[in-house]
Amino acid sequence: MTDKFNVNDTVRYGNRVGIITGKLAKGYFSVDNGDIVDGNKLAPVNDRSSSIYPEFEDFKQILEFGAKKYGEGNWLNANGNKSSFKQMHDSMFHHLAESFAGCRADAESGLDPLLHLITRAQMMYTRLQRGIIHKEDK
Repeated sequence: MTDKFNVNDTVRYGNRVGIITGKLAKGYFSVDNGDIVDGNKLAPVNDRSSSIYPEFEDFKQILEFGAKKYGEGNWLNANGNKSSFKQMHDSMFHHLAESFAGCRADAESGLDPLLHLITRAQMMYTRLQRGIIHKEDK
């Protein structure tokens, strides 16, 4: 069933996503990251939303950690704990500084500070897009 894939198709294999760069002998394909994959282990990715690389999903660990610490969806509440414009930026700067200093595991969560940084940025972006304004920001 390997004849259904073509060069430039986006495919999933295992927990990875890649773009086919060439067809090889015996049903194998080369993928843009250098992997050689058995065509029987490929699955088509039909829309771009499902072609997110697995590392981009890791920020969910931060959401789960925060939900245990502050409560589920606290950051979406208008006056959620640690959710003001200043507090969000303070957190991002703190985690950026940790990463810049070479820290790969946050002291409290054990997760990479870069995950905290991107999650805070996503939280802030979401709040801005939804018009959620903390009382300290009015």
